[in-house]
Amino acid sequence: MEAQNLRFVRCPKCLQLLVEYPSIPVYQCGGCGTILRGINHRIFVEYLMQRKIEVRK
Repeated sequence: MEAQNLRFVRCPKCLQLLVEYPSIPVYQCGGCGTILRGINHRIFVEYLMQRKIEVRK
């Protein structure tokens, strides 16, 4: 796993710092056990680009 592909996120429930791997879509917080879903960056970027185009019109 390349270090540049890692993201650091906070658990929304206990605010513990977590590592998000791009190849793992679902993970569990080690502090409180909350199940978290990783963001699909490709789909998210496509969504943002679509919204940007709609706003410009």
